[in-house]
Amino acid sequence: MVKSMTGYGQAVYSNEQFTVHVEIRTVNHRFFECSNIRLPRRFLFLEEMIRKEIKEKVQRGKVDVFIKVEGTELVSKKIVVDWTLLNQFKETAKEIKAFTEAETELNIQAIMDNEHLVEWVEQESDNPFVEEKIIQTVKEATSQLDEMRMREGLTIEHHFQQLLTELRQSIHEVEQLAPEMGKVQQEKLLARLKEWVNEEQQLDEGRIVTEVGIIIDKCDISEELSRLHSHQQQFKEILLEKIPIGRKLDFLAQEMNRETNTIGAKVTDLRIKQHVVVQKSIIEKLKEQVQNVE
Repeated sequence: MVKSMTGYGQAVYSNEQFTVHVEIRTVNHRFFECSNIRLPRRFLFLEEMIRKEIKEKVQRGKVDVFIKVEGTELVSKKIVVDWTLLNQFKETAKEIKAFTEAETELNIQAIMDNEHLVEWVEQESDNPFVEEKIIQTVKEATSQLDEMRMREGLTIEHHFQQLLTELRQSIHEVEQLAPEMGKVQQEKLLARLKEWVNEEQQLDEGRIVTEVGIIIDKCDISEELSRLHSHQQQFKEILLEKIPIGRKLDFLAQEMNRETNTIGAKVTDLRIKQHVVVQKSIIEKLKEQVQNVE
């Protein structure tokens, strides 16, 4: 199965108390990398669990995760009174009253409004339910991501099949031309050898044929064509595997390119050389697409 390394998934959980919003993006990478997980500081301890959930679906690729958690359920408020300072305030008020003989009493509202005496404090509430919903929402976003990667993979696979069909056709045509090229090459070499030898001297036809055979053998491309055909067939079969296949396909594309280069270096037939150019173009397109396969 072809699965793209590029994808995006998001999911939202919301109730009356809080909302969890998760976005996950993946791009091409040689290995699995999920080091960029952005979430509220108080939930940082969930990082490893989040990474594990994503790795269930993503084997290769660079992953970015963005998690936002908002809501009233996440914090609680309480009043904190500085009783020591308030007691000093009270005693000081008594002394001032006695010294000035004033009738003014302590004003409760004034005390409540004094931020040095009374403070409103927000505390993060401990709620395992929120943590559970974060992980659940990550799973849902990861599933969406995986679905997108598979849809993109189907498009890539369709392109692969088209390119492989073109490559097989080109290989077949070269196989038809190769024997003819061998005969033409042999005739040219024999004609050239006869020109070199003095007409009055006795020609050793057997020796000439042997020498020509050696030269022709060096120009033989049957093995390269056989390996090229085998590699493209393996490429096609690997597309059906259920495990990550990107590295295998990349290796085969490199091997096909190597065989095509060897054929191009050996042949002299212009028609075959034109096919080599076509094959190299096809293989280059395969290599480009392979870089996005998990």
